[in-house]
Amino acid sequence: MTEPRPGDHGIQPAQEAGPPQGEQQGHGTPLHQHGIQQGHSDQSAGPPTHFTWEEWQQFQRSDLGAGGVVVALMASIFTIGLLLYGTITYLIIRS
Repeated sequence: MTEPRPGDHGIQPAQEAGPPQGEQQGHGTPLHQHGIQQGHSDQSAGPPTHFTWEEWQQFQRSDLGAGGVVVALMASIFTIGLLLYGTITYLIIRS
């Protein structure tokens, strides 16, 4: 390896554009990293929900039903493959 030359400081990080973290921009709301606005609210954390509790329950029931159908289809495909394999093996041994 070569020694660094005097005045050579290697790779320098890029300067971020825009105001420093915490300064106000636009509508008077402080911006933090990646443009996420921090405000005070009485609502719980997270994005607002667009569905009622009953709709979420219906989605979960629907997902469970669809999952059961997927498992049944996979089991039937496996069983058909096993029967084909067994039939071919039997025919080869018999001949």
